[in-house]
Formats: sequence, structure tokens, C-alpha cells
Amino acid sequence: MKLTRSGFTVTVSDAAWTLRDQAQDACSFLAVHEAELATLSSLPEVEDVRLDFPIEKRDVLTQSEYFPSELVRAAGCAGIGLEITIYLCAGDET
Repeated sequence: MKLTRSGFTVTVSDAAWTLRDQAQDACSFLAVHEAELATLSSLPEVEDVRLDFPIEKRDVLTQSEYFPSELVRAAGCAGIGLEITIYLCAGDET
């Protein structure tokens, strides 16, 4: 049987679920591993490489988040996309 998808997970940050703190850790991670990640993302067998930032849903009408340009630039140079996953936390009703 041939697998149609593959992947792996690496912890980039142990920071709380705030984008600002995770983004700082991700910048440091990319600074150390950018060359290896760029090589990985350029392989023809690799279809998708991304950093996922888990955050909590805030009790607001509109929730906006910001990626610092340093992170966007470093991720882009390494061929890595950025993703935010918003979680409804225990006790939230909306």
C-alpha cells in the first residue's frame, strides 16, 4: 500500500497560546534551522510545509492576529507557510 500523505510535527515553542510569544520562538527556530527547512520544502516529494500557531479564541466580536514581518520573511525564504488554529477553550460558550 502506498501512502498518499506523510508528515511530521516539531515543537517550535513551549510558550503560552499567545501569538506574540510563539512568533518570537518561531523566529529563533527559523534562524537556527532555515537552511535545513528550505532544503526540505524544496524537495519535489514535499507538498506542504507550515508552522501552525495554536491560539485561544478570545471573547471578542472580531479576532485579529498579527505575524511580525521578520517571521513572515524568514518563513517565506524557507518555503514555509503560516497557519493559525483557533481553539475554543473549556468554559467558552461561543
